Amino acid sequence: MAVVYTDAVGNYTGTFVTVFKITAKDLRDAKITAADQTYTGGELKPAVTVTDGSRVLKAGTDYDTVYTGNINAGTAKVTVTGKGNYKGTAEKTFKISAKSIAGAEVTAADKTYTGKNLTTSVTVKDGSRTLKSGTDYTLSYKNNKNPGTATVTVTGKGNYAGSVSKTFKITVKVSKASLTSAKKTSKKGQLKIKWKKVSGATGYQVYAAQNKGFTKKVKKATIKSGKTASTTLKGLTKKKTYYVRIRATKKIAGKTYYGAWSTVKKTKTK
Repeated sequence: MAVVYTDAVGNYTGTFVTVFKITAKDLRDAKITAADQTYTGGELKPAVTVTDGSRVLKAGTDYDTVYTGNINAGTAKVTVTGKGNYKGTAEKTFKISAKSIAGAEVTAADKTYTGKNLTTSVTVKDGSRTLKSGTDYTLSYKNNKNPGTATVTVTGKGNYAGSVSKTFKITVKVSKASLTSAKKTSKKGQLKIKWKKVSGATGYQVYAAQNKGFTKKVKKATIKSGKTASTTLKGLTKKKTYYVRIRATKKIAGKTYYGAWSTVKKTKTK
C-alpha cells in the first residue's frame, strides 16, 4: 500500500490524499540459471541465480527454492517461489550426470580351476558405499576358464558410467597322493608300487632312491593315466634299501600341475 499527499495551492486549501496499491511482480518472466551436477549419492542443490532484467534477486528475500528429483542421475528441477516484492513460481531443470566408476575400489576373489568358465565374488566400493550388482554395475569376464590370470570388468549402470577392470587368479588344486604299499617282487631289482587314485588326476610321478633326500640312485616313473593305481619299478639295484614316494599330476591346456608328495615308504629289493 502506498500513499500520495497533494497540498492545495492558490485558491484552494487543505491536503488531498491518494492511496494506491503496489503489487508484487510475477517471477514467471525471470531468468533462472542452475549448473549441471554429477551424481554423489546425496541431494544436489546447485546455487541458483535469478535475475529480473539487470537486477539479481536475493535468495530468502525475493524468493525461496525447492529442489525435486535431485539425487539420482537424470533431470532434476528447482522451483523458485517469489516472496516480498515477487510472487508466483518459476522452474529450472538441471542435469545430474552419472558418476565415473573408474575410481571405484574393486576386489575379486581367486578361484580354483573346475574346467568350466568361472565367475567370482566381486565387491565394488565408491568411498564407504558398497555398490549393488545389477543396479549400479554389471559384470563381464575374460580368460576365466583355464588356470592363470582372469579379468572381470565392472561396467557402470544407472548412477554410474564407464568401466573398471580387476584381475583374479585361477589356481589348480591337485590333492596329495597316498602311497599304500612298496614291496619287492619275486624278480631281482624290482619293486611293486601301489597307491590310492586321486580324483581329477591325469597321471602320477613315482620316485625311488637309495637315500631319504632322493638324490642317490634315483629311479623315476611317469604314469600318464589318472586311473592307474600301481606300477612296477624295474632296473633297481638288487638287495638295496629304497625310499619311495608318489605325487599326483594334472595336465591342463598343455601345462602340468603337481600335488604334494606322499609320505615316504622304505623297502628293499630282492
